Amino acid sequence: DLQKVLNNSSNGFIYFNLGCNVKGKLLSQERLKVLTETFAKLPYTVLWKSALEDLVGKPQNVITSKWFPQQDVL
Repeated sequence: DLQKVLNNSSNGFIYFNLGCNVKGKLLSQERLKVLTETFAKLPYTVLWKSALEDLVGKPQNVITSKWFPQQDVL
């Protein structure tokens, strides 16, 4: 459950959302690779709001979902 994940994130977390005007599926593979490689280097759990739930090469510290309860998370 999301609350357990956030509670176990000893270094905290990042909520990453490109907003409704930028669709993840429209990002180039190169940009997606830069994002995933950058997130992989961070000591934080990353909540990435994206329709790309089956993201190739998704780091273990990244959780993707089409929806997060943003106000509850923040």
